[in-house]
Amino acid sequence: MNPKGRELGRARLGESETSRLRRSLFATSATTHAEALKATAQAFGKQCAVRSICTFTSSERGGNQVAVIEDSGDAFETREMVRIAETCGEGFVVFVKPNRRRVDPSTKSFKICLLTPGGGCHRTMLESMAIASLFDLVDRRPPDLPLLTEGSKVRIRAESIVEQVWQVEVSTEIDDLGCFWIEAPCPRIISQAPEMEVCEALNVNMLAIQTDLPIQVVECAARHLLVPVRSRRVIGDLDPHWELICEVCKLLHCEDFHVFSLDPSAGGHVHTRNFNPMHRMEEEAASASANAALVAYLHVNRILPIESNERIMCEQGYSCGLRSKPSKVFVKLQLEAGKSSSLIGVDAPGVTQQNSMSGDATGEAVTKERQMMKGSRYISNQMDETRFNLPDDYYQEQARRAIELQIKIEAAKRAGKVYKEEDKEPTAPAMLPPPLALPAPISVAFIHAG
Repeated sequence: MNPKGRELGRARLGESETSRLRRSLFATSATTHAEALKATAQAFGKQCAVRSICTFTSSERGGNQVAVIEDSGDAFETREMVRIAETCGEGFVVFVKPNRRRVDPSTKSFKICLLTPGGGCHRTMLESMAIASLFDLVDRRPPDLPLLTEGSKVRIRAESIVEQVWQVEVSTEIDDLGCFWIEAPCPRIISQAPEMEVCEALNVNMLAIQTDLPIQVVECAARHLLVPVRSRRVIGDLDPHWELICEVCKLLHCEDFHVFSLDPSAGGHVHTRNFNPMHRMEEEAASASANAALVAYLHVNRILPIESNERIMCEQGYSCGLRSKPSKVFVKLQLEAGKSSSLIGVDAPGVTQQNSMSGDATGEAVTKERQMMKGSRYISNQMDETRFNLPDDYYQEQARRAIELQIKIEAAKRAGKVYKEEDKEPTAPAMLPPPLALPAPISVAFIHAG
């Protein structure tokens, strides 16, 4: 390998960051990172077109940085792609190739190979790389790859070729406004998490946790531990113990900690921060799959009123390490009222049977019970008796049993004895009153950049 390729990427790193040009939500200019990748490719006797693109960014220095390399001729081998990725100063590297396994000629499709400077790539990084490659194809329109325009539906075959080897196909769509939507796996709540262990890992006390909201593991492409805190100031001041985060993640079989607060700062719905030391990334500027899991969590637990296909904006990256990388991830859920739900496993430890139900409520109807508990405008002088599954003569029966019990106690006293009621096995399990409105199940979740 030509050592000049490495030195070129290290030489003017700071200068390239300050001179990076942005177009809309994406960076499109050539940088010294791109020059380093080209120099490394030339060492193998090959030419490549490289661009640095930022996804999910809300400012000129935010989001995830992705180096997109066009390989329309499928010229690079695995060994060469790994060596090129090692010289990259960006967070992610994606090689865009034609999809040779396409069956239907009418379907627009292409393949992307995902890499990081350290080698392999995890499934949670897919959305950023797929959106960057989509934008590159729409903007440059290379002749050997499918022509993408507004309204196009595309199938992307993504694969990680080293270390964590995996392959998956995702559906994407470019709407009439030119926005990129990527379909995510349907989120599913797995289990509750112990509060004390989570607090120790985040290096906070219980006062920082929003205790009226559950700490749960939610699966969407990967398993994410969602931790509610009281304010975005708590999120900004977090100084976690990375070793303890890894231990808790291994214990709960999840990938990262996704901390959030219902205290946004930039016009969003939630303010978040993601800790992911399990995959050599202590913190990620924009976590697409984790935010999709978070929006599903907010709907299923009846925390935010969410309508079907409503865009929910998640803020992230404002406290990312030494330098903030403001990002915004949009998520929308398609809700199907009345459909049987598979969102929550009934046998999931720590998740109640009541929360595993599904109904047909969306929007404000979902959060009606929570608003009543907080004393909001939903409170009325009339009690909603539909919450209770009680027979018509319930209170008369309770009064009759109380009178019979008092007669037995008095009879025992006259006989000089102490009355003790016999322990009887319950004839029916105790039933909780149903909530006012059950959330509609989620059929599809979509992730959007900008």
